[in-house]
Amino acid sequence: MATKCPMCGNLTLSERKGEFRFTPPINISKEDFVIPNSIWYECSFCGEQLIPFALSNTLQECKRKLK
Repeated sequence: MATKCPMCGNLTLSERKGEFRFTPPINISKEDFVIPNSIWYECSFCGEQLIPFALSNTLQECKRKLK
């Protein structure tokens, strides 16, 4: 079931499950972060992504491992 996107206002925001790919700034990593078995929300109209707290923590952990 889609909900209203906070960016574009369309009813096209829906839950996504699967492999989440994030391209960090080049000064952090030259490679994408790939997190399997993830849940996030994405607008099929404008592409806006809402990242839940758990996935955000996982992305931060990936960043810390690079240091």
